[in-house]
Amino acid sequence: MPPDEWVSPDMVRVITMPNSSEGWVIGDHVQAPPELNAPSAVVVESSTVVSVRWADGKIEMDLSSLDLCPRPHISAHDFLPGDFVSRSGDGFETAAVSTVTPHAADVWQSNQNTDDAYGETERARSELLPEILPESPLGVVTCVNQQARTAEVQWSTLTGALESEEVSVFELTNHPTVDVRLGDAVLIPEASDMQWAGRVCAIQSEGHALVELLDGTAQWCHVRRLIVVEGGEGSESVDDSDGSQSDGSDSVASVPGNFEVPAFQESTQCRDADEPESDAVEQDVSVHESGNSAPSTTVDSEARDPVEHAAFDVCDEDIDPSDHHFLRHAPLATRVFMAAVRREMVVLRKGLSESMSPSAPIIVRTFSSRTDLFRALVAGPPGTPYADVPFFFDVALPPEYPREPPLAHFHAQYVGNERLNPNLYVDGKVCLSLLGTWSGPTWDPQRSTLLQVLVSLQGLVLVEEPYFNEPGHECDVGTEQGRQASTLYNENARLLALRAALQAAHSPPVGFSEIVASFFSQAGPRLLKDCEEALEEPRASQSSEGFCKVLAKNFLPRLRERWGSG
Repeated sequence: MPPDEWVSPDMVRVITMPNSSEGWVIGDHVQAPPELNAPSAVVVESSTVVSVRWADGKIEMDLSSLDLCPRPHISAHDFLPGDFVSRSGDGFETAAVSTVTPHAADVWQSNQNTDDAYGETERARSELLPEILPESPLGVVTCVNQQARTAEVQWSTLTGALESEEVSVFELTNHPTVDVRLGDAVLIPEASDMQWAGRVCAIQSEGHALVELLDGTAQWCHVRRLIVVEGGEGSESVDDSDGSQSDGSDSVASVPGNFEVPAFQESTQCRDADEPESDAVEQDVSVHESGNSAPSTTVDSEARDPVEHAAFDVCDEDIDPSDHHFLRHAPLATRVFMAAVRREMVVLRKGLSESMSPSAPIIVRTFSSRTDLFRALVAGPPGTPYADVPFFFDVALPPEYPREPPLAHFHAQYVGNERLNPNLYVDGKVCLSLLGTWSGPTWDPQRSTLLQVLVSLQGLVLVEEPYFNEPGHECDVGTEQGRQASTLYNENARLLALRAALQAAHSPPVGFSEIVASFFSQAGPRLLKDCEEALEEPRASQSSEGFCKVLAKNFLPRLRERWGSG
C-alpha cells in the first residue's frame, strides 16, 4: 500500500468500477446490507486475491494480485489449460491458406477492411483460418510443459469419444470455430426460456462451459452451442495473425541512417527522372496489359542439376506474369517513367551480378510484357532460421516512381497462416521503412534503389534473431527472458521456413520453375542435413522437445523423400 498523503481535493478524481460491490476503492462510502439504517463507513484499505491455474494445470488459490504481472509477449503457440485447439495439419505440401469461413453461429465478429497500396479496399486476409473440417476433433488443452513445448490435449469428437494425447505445441492451432474463454460474454441460441445470455465462469476438458446466467443461476453448455459476443473480458487475448499480442503498431525493420550505398551505385548519379535515358540497357522495354497464360507447373526439383542463372533477367515474351500481385495496376508508359525503369534495370543487373552470394542469392526477374513488375527470390542467409529457403516478393514501380517508393508484396501462401517474421504479414504486407510502411529512414528519390530494398529485406528482415524486430521486444535484448523468447521464436520460424521450402519446391511461382529447381539442387540437401543434425546431439538437447517432435514427424520424411540420396 502507498503511504498516506494529504492532497488537495482538486487533485482527486472519483473512479467508477464495474461490479463495485466486489471492487472497492479506498474512500468509497459503504454500509452493511440489507439494513438501510446501518451505520455508514469509509473504506480505508482494500486488497485483491486471485486464483491462478498455471500452465501445468495446477491451481493456486488466494494469491495477492500484487505478486503477479501480465505476461508481456504471447506467441501463436503459447497455449494454456482451457484453450480450444485443433491440429494445424500434417499435409505441408497442400495450400495452407483456406477460404473456408467459420460457421456464422459460432462467433460474432466484424471483419475490418484494410486499404491496399493503391487505396482500394479488400477484406483483411490476416484473418484467414486453416481448413479444419467440422467433423474434426475438438481439443482442449489440459496442461502445458512450456520448457519442452509440449501440451496434453483431450480430444473429443461429435460422437462423444474422448482421447488424451501429448503433442508438440507446434502441431496445434486455435480452433477456428470454437473460441470460448473464461470471462467471455456468450449467447445460448437454443435456450428454451428467457435465460439466453451469460458469462463463462468455468471450462471442462470435455468441451463444456459453465455459463452464469443473468438471473444468477448457472448451467453447463457445450461450447459448440455458444455464440461469443465480441468485447467480452476474455476476448482480448490473441488478435494478431500469428497469435501474438499486439499494441496495434506494425513491426519495424528500418534502414539505419548509416546504411552505405554499394560502391557500384556511385556511378549511377542520375536519379532525376527528367534526365536522358541510359543507353546501357540492351533490351527494349515496354509496359502494356497482357493476356492469361497457363499457370506454373509442379517442378521435380530433386532431379535437376545445378544451372547457372543470371541474377537479373527479363523473362521471355511467352512468360506471362498472370499471378503477379500488382498485375492489374498498370502505370502509363511515359518517357519519364520508362527512363526510371531502365535505370533500375541497370542497377539491378550490375549490382546483383557483382554482389550475389552463392549460398544466399537474390535473383530478380521482370517480364518483357510488363517491365514495371518485378519478382524476386530472396534466399535466407546462413546462420538464420531462414537459411537455404527461398522467399518470394512481387514488386511494382508506381506511376510516380522514383519520387514514390516501390510497392512490395510477400508470397505468404508458401508459409501458411502464421508470420514467420515480424515484418512479413500473412496478407503479404512487407514492413520496411524504405517502402514507407514504417517510420524511419525513408525512400530517397536521389539515392534509393530497388536493389537497396531487396538487400534490406535480406539483411534487415531475414536476420538471426527476428524476435527482436517486433516493437517492444528490443528492451529484452541481453536478458534471459529475451534469450528464451528468441530461441522459441526461432524454432517456430524454422518450421515455417521448412514448410515454405517444401511448398516452393512443389509449386514455384511463375517464371521461377528452373531457378527454384537449380536452387534446391544445392540447398535441398543442405536443408536435409541440417534437420538430421538438429535431431542429433548436441543440437537436440539445445532444442525443445516439441520442436524435435514435429521436425521428426512432419518434416524429416518429406525432406528425405525430396532431397535424400536414396
